[in-house]
Amino acid sequence: MSRPATIFADNGLRTVHRYAAGQVPRRETQAWRGMCTESRRGQDVDHVFADGLDLLRSPVIRLSAQATRQAVQVLTEPPAPHALPGTALDALLTELAADPSVVLTWARYDQRVAVGTADTLTMDQRRACTLEVAAAEDPACSEVVHWDCHDGAGNLERVYAAIEEVRRLAALPTGVLPAGPCDVVFESGRAGPFFHELVGHPLEADIVASGTTYLGSRLGEQVAPSWLSVSDGPAVPEQGRAGEGVSATVDDEGRPARSVNLIDAGRVAGQLSDAATSEDPCSGGHSRRKDYRHPGIPRMWHTVAHSHDAEPEPTGEVRLAARGVRLRWMNVLTGDFEFVLGTAELDSGEGPTRRIGPCVLTGNALPTLAALRPGAGKIRGGGRASKGCGKLGQFPLVTTFANSGLWIPGEVVNVRSDSSE
Repeated sequence: MSRPATIFADNGLRTVHRYAAGQVPRRETQAWRGMCTESRRGQDVDHVFADGLDLLRSPVIRLSAQATRQAVQVLTEPPAPHALPGTALDALLTELAADPSVVLTWARYDQRVAVGTADTLTMDQRRACTLEVAAAEDPACSEVVHWDCHDGAGNLERVYAAIEEVRRLAALPTGVLPAGPCDVVFESGRAGPFFHELVGHPLEADIVASGTTYLGSRLGEQVAPSWLSVSDGPAVPEQGRAGEGVSATVDDEGRPARSVNLIDAGRVAGQLSDAATSEDPCSGGHSRRKDYRHPGIPRMWHTVAHSHDAEPEPTGEVRLAARGVRLRWMNVLTGDFEFVLGTAELDSGEGPTRRIGPCVLTGNALPTLAALRPGAGKIRGGGRASKGCGKLGQFPLVTTFANSGLWIPGEVVNVRSDSSE
């Protein structure tokens, strides 16, 4: 017997504006609008989609009057009333970018959906907005900050702080990696996709079911210190402001989007599931799709690594503070990984702090997770996956991250210079 059909009406817009001194702002937009219906027969998925309103006119789909009105509303109205920068915002960013030492990139993701069954749909708005400040001479020196369209003063405070941090980083003298081990530090908000890759993808329920993940058979097993948790779910707004990450109230099958503890007190605690990978109607909540042209599959929203207020532990004499983390590759079966650190600060205990990079961080997930130590700083958002997240041909999907301060002893990872960058 097939599962009830899922109806998904989708109207989305991704916007990127780049500002640099003496240049006309570069504006890029990607828009999509359409519907799909999805039914499951065992492991088989019947996925039918059409652009615009075409599916509503097809005999494939028969919606109730209420569901039809909701679908039409989503598909005929803009995804957000202020999806593009207004004149004042555009002028502000142009003014800030008049500083020839920096380049600004404002990026926003807006998606309006109506999702559920043919009888009733739930309407939802997904959003994420960031501003990246990069050094004009070395784009690897960059900071990504949360941009809240309803918090102008907070935006300016964050941007000015980011500009000062980028200037400071770019002004550091350059150096070379030491010959021996060095500890790797992820300060608050700087772990980027590290836990997204090490913990998130290996605990997506379809990957667990395939038997091809190093964490799949370790439910309940202690794999990290008892002070560590890693969770994933939509970013939660605070005090009426937008959350520092991608938001949602329902997933792409209409189930409530919820936060799931993947690592709880150091133990493997859960997985990210959709309707096909969970028989419990109260679970799921992690079905996502790039857009209406793709079937829903278990995906991440906003991944958070937290040290639960554990007392910070001092690092060794030689420490490398990562200032940009990007996946090169990971084997989810074995846990082996390589990440590129676009730039980093090296404190060797001798002489001034130096800037190095790019370099490559290699290791294996199990000894790395087990050896983690708490660092200073509370949870802070770390921006977005600048190139998006890809899985089963669905690229790019907007995902975001956050973390409190953490560090990895140099004895369990290796760092080398990366001549290929």
